[in-house]
Amino acid sequence: MKHWPLRIKLAVWSALTVGAALLLCGVAAGLFVRHEQFEALDEQLQNEAHIFFGEYSRRHAPVDWTVSGHVKEMLPLTLTERYVEIASASGSILYRSTNMGNDAVRGAPRGFSNVEIANDAVRLGVFKDKGLVLYLAADLDEIDEDTGRILIGFLAGSPLLIATVICGGWWLSKKALAPVSAITSAAEEITAERLDRRLPVPVPPDEIRRLSTVLNAMLDRLDVSFKQAMRFSADASHELKTPLTLLRIGIENLIESPGLQPCDQIAVAALLEQTRQLTSITESLLLLSRADAGQLRLDFSETNIVEIVRACADDASIMAEKHDILIESDLPDTLYGKVDGGRLTQILLNLLDNAIKYNHAGGQVKISAKRRGDAVNITVANTGPGISPEHGPQLFQRFFRANLNAGIPGRGLGLSLARELARAHDGGDLDLLESDAEWTVFSVRLTAVEL
Repeated sequence: MKHWPLRIKLAVWSALTVGAALLLCGVAAGLFVRHEQFEALDEQLQNEAHIFFGEYSRRHAPVDWTVSGHVKEMLPLTLTERYVEIASASGSILYRSTNMGNDAVRGAPRGFSNVEIANDAVRLGVFKDKGLVLYLAADLDEIDEDTGRILIGFLAGSPLLIATVICGGWWLSKKALAPVSAITSAAEEITAERLDRRLPVPVPPDEIRRLSTVLNAMLDRLDVSFKQAMRFSADASHELKTPLTLLRIGIENLIESPGLQPCDQIAVAALLEQTRQLTSITESLLLLSRADAGQLRLDFSETNIVEIVRACADDASIMAEKHDILIESDLPDTLYGKVDGGRLTQILLNLLDNAIKYNHAGGQVKISAKRRGDAVNITVANTGPGISPEHGPQLFQRFFRANLNAGIPGRGLGLSLARELARAHDGGDLDLLESDAEWTVFSVRLTAVEL
């Protein structure tokens, strides 16, 4: 039940609560009615005994106890036949009605008790007066039937009542949770690009209104913080771009200086490489901050995607030669799509660079492109150690790098940036299709066009 929707839980719990309450009420009602009937029966037996002893005291002639008619004359008429036994004070039986059978009730305590006579459950009253002991009992069939009818009535009405409660609980929960559904729908529309959206605030001053108000205040704080972070990232990247460019140009001029010694050229070349990496990080952060702000603009044109893929594969072949890695291509002649050629090149070179870095000597990289329906799928597969399942969900997070990649240069921005660029295309995306001990496969999906 813990995985059921809240509406169903409320309806079921309401039905169970009402069902349990109905059962308790039925049992309580049955016990109460039974108790009241016992008291009424006890009073009736008491009155009958009082009448018997009154009639006995008024008789002038001795009673012949062997004549049942004499005894019945002293007992009042009742709708049901009574069980009667009369004994003397010494305990000898003077009279016993035929329905008593051979069951002895002598020794029963004075007052009222439930006993069994001739296999029948009866209410027995023991009365002493005028030197006699009167055992007077009435069967309990009528009381048992009344109690049973009450319980059956409750049980018969339970299904209809429970069904009514379930329907009513469902309707009430639907009405009560309607503001929650509206809040949920509004919350689903709030994204990093639409942090200005807010949750609806119900009119009644209840707990849901307070929850909406608190969440909206939290969203206000998040919106301010997120905008500040994006502004800082964009401003910092933009401010760093110009001095890094000047620094790189200066180092390039320095390394070409004729008076620079060979040993110094090596040190300056290392500085140039670090400067280029800093420039790459700055450009990546600038692109990501624009993507977060929804301001990433691409220059789309209807292009033969195969030409871009083939050019990237040729560039990757040059990088793969020194690692003894084979680049294989499976490409048709033409596949047209509306893409930004420069950004698509950036996506593919990132994937191919990773496919070469996270490979082994003598390994393979396969790149292919196919049209499937309205989409063009470009896959980049490589041999290598593979990606562990626990790292798969984190793979596209910024600055994430698995422990096994610690010895390989990188900044953990490439895949997140590649995915942002892919998703900036209409209908585009980048996914990890599979990864095991033999192959790791990434797929770029783009929208195809007809020319």
